[in-house]
Amino acid sequence: LINSSLFDKTCYFFSSTTKPWLGAKEFCANFNSHLAIVNTEQENKFLANHIMDNRVFWLGLTDMHTEGNWQWVDGSILSLAFWNSGEPNNVGHEGEDCATIYSSGRWNDATCSNAETWVCERSC
Repeated sequence: LINSSLFDKTCYFFSSTTKPWLGAKEFCANFNSHLAIVNTEQENKFLANHIMDNRVFWLGLTDMHTEGNWQWVDGSILSLAFWNSGEPNNVGHEGEDCATIYSSGRWNDATCSNAETWVCERSC
């Protein structure tokens, strides 16, 4: 993968183009990877440090199957979270079922059909 960085034996790809969440998920799968799963505070900081101020990246986190039940793309339940103040709030007509990360390292729930940049990860 191009635009990749290494952290803790994991390779990350930071996209420069945008896609809806499902499109980003499919893109990662095509490269034998998955949307980023945050396991530690250090990993969250690593991701945030690679995000420019005006960018937002999809994470591999969604509650599209059951509202309020946030799960990672590998099926694991969300245990460590870095939500922004007041998030997740599920606002809007479509709701907000997919998670994004900002350069601050804070997360927001967003409408999955929004076109955003994304982060894939895989072992390397």
